[in-house]
Amino acid sequence: MPSRRIRCTYKSFPCATPCATLVDGAAGAGVEVEPGDAPTLMKPHVDIPEDVYCALKIPRAEIEPELRKELAIALYQRGALGFGKARRLAGMTRWEFHEVLGKRQVLRHYTEEDLAEDIRIARGDQ
Repeated sequence: MPSRRIRCTYKSFPCATPCATLVDGAAGAGVEVEPGDAPTLMKPHVDIPEDVYCALKIPRAEIEPELRKELAIALYQRGALGFGKARRLAGMTRWEFHEVLGKRQVLRHYTEEDLAEDIRIARGDQ
């Protein structure tokens, strides 16, 4: 079967990693999307001025996880990430992320995507 890689896009920002393989189906069967390998981790780079980094009042071992958590909360709060993706970025369970949002008094967004994810998890489709 001939196949071709596609790249996911969000508005005008394409991901650098192909997310799925499109497989040409049998005659008249259309196109089927096959799941790819395990998700790859993107390694974006953020420059932090040395004086700012040194001024962080966070133990060195906790800096990266803390920055990921703060980024996840901020992106969720402004609607740039849904709950599931934000909690994954933060490296937290659903309950941990709910607790952090509650402590920060961040309003919850519950979209159709969130509902679909909840249904998928309830069915055990992880």
